[in-house]
Amino acid sequence: MAQEPKLSPSANDRKILRRVLVLTLPLSLLIIMALPNGPVFKAYSVPAESMMPSLPLGSYLIASRWPLGLSRWSYNWIKLPIQGRWPDWQPQRGDIVTFVSPKNPDVEFVKRVIAMPGERVAVTEGRLFINGELIARDAVAAPAAGDSDKVARYIERLPGAGPYMIQEREGDQASSDTFPETRVPDGHVFVMGDNRDNSLDSRHAQSLGPIPLENLIGKIMLIIPPKKPEASS
Repeated sequence: MAQEPKLSPSANDRKILRRVLVLTLPLSLLIIMALPNGPVFKAYSVPAESMMPSLPLGSYLIASRWPLGLSRWSYNWIKLPIQGRWPDWQPQRGDIVTFVSPKNPDVEFVKRVIAMPGERVAVTEGRLFINGELIARDAVAAPAAGDSDKVARYIERLPGAGPYMIQEREGDQASSDTFPETRVPDGHVFVMGDNRDNSLDSRHAQSLGPIPLENLIGKIMLIIPPKKPEASS
């Protein structure tokens, strides 16, 4: 009994297959890389007011892991076999970063980088000092009479960073408005929330303290404000 001849792909079929692979593989990789919780980016929602007014409650954030290099904490589904950071890139002063708590690595925070390794930080009656220099702060127009929002807001300007807004809900006399001068340990950064009277940050040594550079996850690249409620008719 004669056997049927085995089918083999023609040269034209192989050429088409190669073209399909050349086109689809890079596209597939780009899609994977761009996923909001993929190898490059990580998505967050803002559940607290510690970064008000910069990050309103309910905002959505996209952090990029790669501007800071990778560490063992970069991915919550796998602990990378890395000591420190690779590459050894540091955030810039003023960056908003996400990180795992040095006290509890199951908890992640988002704060602003205020001071770099080796610098000295102090807060006196709400005013921030770095290396003994008073950081510029300009008051934003006070709320109008009858306005329910009485929070004092200021534009703060860190050296070498763009301006950003902070707020002092309790004025400059809250418990966290005084912090004795402290040197940031090597390999750490000092972070603070923009909502200065309602933020657990590096001023609170027992709960958080300075953040090891290897604990950083990513830098905030995109902020999507929450939708405003529709006015009732």
